[in-house]
Amino acid sequence: MMVRDARDRSIVPILAGENPGAIFAPIAVAAPTGANTCASKPSATGITEGNILFCRGLSQAQVNSALGFLTNLTGQIGRTGDQLILLPKIDWNITSKHHASFTYNRLRWASPAGTGPGCPPRTP
Repeated sequence: MMVRDARDRSIVPILAGENPGAIFAPIAVAAPTGANTCASKPSATGITEGNILFCRGLSQAQVNSALGFLTNLTGQIGRTGDQLILLPKIDWNITSKHHASFTYNRLRWASPAGTGPGCPPRTP
């Protein structure tokens, strides 16, 4: 007798959902205005992320390039979970009073991109 079970699962987690622009919103790089200068603390009122990036020497093109790179990292990731279970069993009647039974249990789990058995994927 041989019992065999195989299961191939396709798991598609999503990074950053349907709208990555909601996370990586555009940033306008500009010099600080008014009483604020590059020497002002980042927590000062009126200092924006774009002002801080300007003071650190980044241009609008560099910031747009970085945001474009991060946005391209979002979306679906192809992962699989491939399982193989084998359970062969041999029953042997040596004599009418003597019996032998042999069982071998084998489980193999292959999971490219890191999903595990019993661990459901996180999807929003």
